[in-house]
Amino acid sequence: MRKSFNTLNIRGRTFKTLSAALRLAVLGLPFAVLSAQTLGRSVEVETEHNSDAVVVTRIALGETILQCGIPDSPSSSEPVVPVSAGPDWLSQLTLYLLNRTNKTIVYGRIELAFPETGDGRTPQTSMTMVPLDFGLMPPSVAFTGSGQPLRQENTSAVTFVPGQTMALPISAKVYADIQRNLAGRVPNPAAITKLLVRRGPFIFSDNMKWYHTYWLPDPANLGHWVPVADRRYFPGRAVWPPTFPN
Repeated sequence: MRKSFNTLNIRGRTFKTLSAALRLAVLGLPFAVLSAQTLGRSVEVETEHNSDAVVVTRIALGETILQCGIPDSPSSSEPVVPVSAGPDWLSQLTLYLLNRTNKTIVYGRIELAFPETGDGRTPQTSMTMVPLDFGLMPPSVAFTGSGQPLRQENTSAVTFVPGQTMALPISAKVYADIQRNLAGRVPNPAAITKLLVRRGPFIFSDNMKWYHTYWLPDPANLGHWVPVADRRYFPGRAVWPPTFPN
């Protein structure tokens, strides 16, 4: 058997020490594990604008509030700052959304995108995206683009009222979806370090939709939408940057 220990004599006392090869192996293992557990992880929120119906007010990783590019003045945004976190960091995220409008939102979607899977510029470099939905689309607009009834994954209604800040944690189901999607794109999903948060669409109780701009259902084509004629339209008072209540 290969010798695993050496002896060391100090002041008349004999100690056993690991051999050089075993010492490197033992020391290397926790270093690799530690590296995987303490990678710098970052979340970036897509650029937010004065006309947006919903904005991300903050994102928490456990008890830590992340700096993720949220506007901090009328003309600037906070930096995106990585933090050390373990391989299951995505399961510990909670997003906080603010309804800036004077309308009640009944359905919304956040898109969780992963830039390390691709830049999204071509089909060959598509960026993995996992939806985080809440609420239900009104039956009058719940149609596919071909006019067929849309199968909705969620079963619980949500009332996201004007001025409300809503906490949206990463559920166990969404986290499982993330892991499954990443497993097909990267060798080790636990090594993912970057998350891009995109918003929309959001649908109001009166069937209007916000998705980068405001839309109304096309009465002549089920599942289609037409933009609101006034491109400066905002349903409410557009204070910017928005007040972020706790």
